[in-house]
Amino acid sequence: MLGRRFSVAHKRSLSDSRLATFAARPELREQQAAQARALNETKKKTYTLISPEGEIVIVHGAKAFAREHGWRWNDFFKMLSGKRKSYHGWRRVAE
Repeated sequence: MLGRRFSVAHKRSLSDSRLATFAARPELREQQAAQARALNETKKKTYTLISPEGEIVIVHGAKAFAREHGWRWNDFFKMLSGKRKSYHGWRRVAE
């Protein structure tokens, strides 16, 4: 077993002190949530796809795009990474 073993009382004390920090300063929780959202936005990649109708579509955030269309993320990602040529008629533009 890795790590340090704490007693139940000590675990509760640690938890209470952490919760007290957020209760005393609610702006901390809002600030952390904003930072997490901003970091998530910067990690999203932009892809250029060709729809089944032949239209060129620029997608920022492929996972949300797949979710909107009700597609399986794993199979859609295989197409984006080049392991598949197309997915539901959509193709990635070679850059």
